[in-house]
Amino acid sequence: MADVLLRAGVLLCTVALGYALKCAGLFGKTDYRIVSRIVLNVTLPAAVITSFSTATRDPALFIIVPLGLGCCLAAFFLAMVYSRRMSREDRVFYMLNVPGYNIGCATLPFAQGFLGPTGVVATCMFDIGNAVMVSGGAYALTAAVTGKRSEPMARMVAKRLLSSALFDTYFIAFVLMVFQIPLPEPIVQFAQNAGAANTFLAMCMIGLMMEFPKTPDQLSRALHTLALRYGIAVVLALAGWFLLPMGVEVRRAIVLAVFSSISTLAPVFTDKLGGDAALAGMTNSVSIPISLLIMTGLLIAFGL
Repeated sequence: MADVLLRAGVLLCTVALGYALKCAGLFGKTDYRIVSRIVLNVTLPAAVITSFSTATRDPALFIIVPLGLGCCLAAFFLAMVYSRRMSREDRVFYMLNVPGYNIGCATLPFAQGFLGPTGVVATCMFDIGNAVMVSGGAYALTAAVTGKRSEPMARMVAKRLLSSALFDTYFIAFVLMVFQIPLPEPIVQFAQNAGAANTFLAMCMIGLMMEFPKTPDQLSRALHTLALRYGIAVVLALAGWFLLPMGVEVRRAIVLAVFSSISTLAPVFTDKLGGDAALAGMTNSVSIPISLLIMTGLLIAFGL
């Protein structure tokens, strides 16, 4: 347990470092965007390539892709039903901030540090399905439900996915794994070098992003939303742990994934559809330390 606390503590301290650097004035409130561009377009795709390049082909892992999508869809429809009698603004907020996971930046570093190669690949597979929702699927479904859509849903989702470097990397790595096509060694070496920086940069970026509620009302609404989100996560985690006929490494990855913090794109899409973007940003920030603490507790429970 001491080793788990030490390694998880290092990750949490990296988040705290990013937040402290912002509070000290060394980084501005929007400077996280620079770090996020490096993470989402360079170090995170490199970490994915490294994980897939060392993974053995296991057809059972392919099932995790629709599982990730299914978890997001389940949370979306529950949020849709929960908010059915609310105002349009509130419906937009719930349907975009209850489903979807920030796996690449918040959960994958934990997987890299604790779950081993199989767990990392399982986390990536789950994130492929998750990416369909967080990169445009939830936005398109919410627009359709609330009656505000400017283009066909399929085109909207495809446009968002194909413009994501991370999703493109996932897709290419997945295809190469299916057909057992090895990457050239120079590409793997470069990916290992760049991917090694992902954990630090991703955790530091989360610290730079963090903003906490400034009023009791904001805090109350954020906690109310998160109570719904994590309540759903508990049900999904229990179902995944006890019902899935998969190895313990895979089940650990899925349990961690469903407790991930809110996707960083949720506030952006909330704003686009006329929801409360400020509250979405605050809720996103509050979800980060909660998820990190829950994942640390789960790692201790797993005995890693």
